[in-house]
Amino acid sequence: MSRNIFIAKNVICPVCKNSFELKYVNPKMYAAGSREADRQITSYTWAQGIQTDVIPHYYVIAQCPECYFADFKESFENPTSGKKETVQFEAKRNLDFKRVLILKKLRRLVPPEGNINLEGAISLHLSALFITLLPAKEEDIDHNKLGRLFLRLSWLYKELKGDLPADAEEKPENVSVTVEKLYKNIEALQGNWQTFSDELGNTSTYIRERAKELSIPEEGEKNPYFPLVQALEDKLKETHTLLEMLFQRVISDKKGNLPVSGAATGKPAGNIDQLLTEISGKWPGIPYSEEACIRSAIAAFDYSSRYEDTDQSIEQMLSMVNLIVKLLLKIKDLDGALNYIQQIFKNGSRDKQELQRRLNQGKQDKTLNEFDERNLLRKIATVNNTLSQAGETRRQILGLIYEKNKDKIIPLLKANIEKSPGEQCSAILNAGFTEDLIPFLRERGLMKNEETKKGLFGKNKK
Repeated sequence: MSRNIFIAKNVICPVCKNSFELKYVNPKMYAAGSREADRQITSYTWAQGIQTDVIPHYYVIAQCPECYFADFKESFENPTSGKKETVQFEAKRNLDFKRVLILKKLRRLVPPEGNINLEGAISLHLSALFITLLPAKEEDIDHNKLGRLFLRLSWLYKELKGDLPADAEEKPENVSVTVEKLYKNIEALQGNWQTFSDELGNTSTYIRERAKELSIPEEGEKNPYFPLVQALEDKLKETHTLLEMLFQRVISDKKGNLPVSGAATGKPAGNIDQLLTEISGKWPGIPYSEEACIRSAIAAFDYSSRYEDTDQSIEQMLSMVNLIVKLLLKIKDLDGALNYIQQIFKNGSRDKQELQRRLNQGKQDKTLNEFDERNLLRKIATVNNTLSQAGETRRQILGLIYEKNKDKIIPLLKANIEKSPGEQCSAILNAGFTEDLIPFLRERGLMKNEETKKGLFGKNKK
């Protein structure tokens, strides 16, 4: 490496006030290259003369070596003291030993010299996620930050184990009979787990009712039932996480991507896999795969877009919702993606109307300067572009829904071919398909148009 690409500076941990050296890649030395639909940077362009295998996005999370507090490096460089930060810091200071042990174990995979590798980056992101989730109340969690962490962690899992296959449902053609038995067995276990979970919930309800009858506390040591049920619930959460990890493992086996030991592959054994299994009991909700992270990122961004009061601009909010659509498409949740497209249309149309009103009013009152006018026009153009992209994405989604369900849709339409347009629509809707699919099918001549109506100049509409 011909030039030093790192910046090192002393920072103070906002939690324990320990001073330590923060090391990260100098942003002036590189520029992000190509990105994927989930915004993952897949290439970097470096300043002239620099040849390196360093990955800048491995360094976005910093961690205090003393108390193990982890967050985006900006939280160390320019700490803030808002309500959510204050609650998070206090929750970190009050961690019990068992949960501190999780951070200690994660820290072991971080290279001590500060040159972060893939496993170190995953460990740092998991630590930051764990700490971000510490506040007990949902409203005290920064869900925008949470979504960013989950999304970035999904990138890292993708790098570790490979991208989600585009045709996951169809591959592979030849699956081991044993793997199929294993898959069905774990499916049955998951069904049993849900039954047990429901019954345990009933048990908890009955215990509370019994406590009222005995005039004793519903929770705590004074209720002899409570500690046992609480321990069972904790173990059930641990079992559920391990079962989900096992299910993901057999799915990987079905796709031909089963991670095996170093002896079989000539590669080192997966330390992350071992660590996830080891600490899952103490952290039942630990994200264990790219898809699990994507689903959690969607949930966090959704919460942020609906409930968090942020300073994000119209463009940023529309961009977040558009990202949610792309993530839903990545995990093949077509109905969810279509619902979010409708949200883009609704919010975008409302925002465009408001921007246009401000523009017209400003011109009418002659209170709009040249800078503000350009700014409003730029915002309107951004919203228009977003709505145009959403329309194209909507058509793509409907095409995917049609292709996925063609074997059901075609026979259904043939069975109703002589019926009226209204009856054909009812048949599609009663079969569980979205109403948005009807115009798509009509455009392709697969369904009758609505009853003939008089159009312009008295001509009939077909």
